[in-house]
Amino acid sequence: MVIARAQRVNALKGWRDERAENLGMEPGILINNTLINALALKNPRSLKEMEEIPGLKSWLKDQFGQEIMGA
Repeated sequence: MVIARAQRVNALKGWRDERAENLGMEPGILINNTLINALALKNPRSLKEMEEIPGLKSWLKDQFGQEIMGA
């Protein structure tokens, strides 16, 4: 289970880094490591499940939720 979560963290960081570069912003501004870890732990399967993650902003879920879950 720990290995799967570590793989999700790495996948999410890869997505964040690529997306942030495309947007011309710092990766930590787009989504910080605390949220990445929370997403990897929760492993949401829907936008509704993403709403349960403390600190996750609505705009991030609305704009990138599907991409985040795909990562």
